[in-house]
Amino acid sequence: MVAGRYAGTAGIAGSRGSFRFTWRGAAVANSLENALQDAMQEVAEDARAEAQSIVHVITGTLKRSIFADVDARGRDGRRTLVIGAHAPYAIYEELRDGHAFIRPTVDKIAPQLTLRLREAVRSIR
Repeated sequence: MVAGRYAGTAGIAGSRGSFRFTWRGAAVANSLENALQDAMQEVAEDARAEAQSIVHVITGTLKRSIFADVDARGRDGRRTLVIGAHAPYAIYEELRDGHAFIRPTVDKIAPQLTLRLREAVRSIR
């Protein structure tokens, strides 16, 4: 991003004036990173709540073990939204007919994630 302003005799008829540019790329990049992280974290919280609301409950252990986190790795700063459960039998519930809780959650939040990321990018000034 570049910010600019006239200096000197700009605006006076017949004068050439000058224009000063100030590079603000690092600040804009930092703002973008923060906005994307916040948007993904909000979606992660929604995803955890959604998965907990639809999981098959007998004792509540599986429901309490559900997590959703934003994981940033590597030099390029790629982020991944990770949804899962720590209960050792979570995979069996997920693959059992009529008991899936992660796949339906991902299907529901994917459009929401796209929308929130788009809004985060648009909010950067």
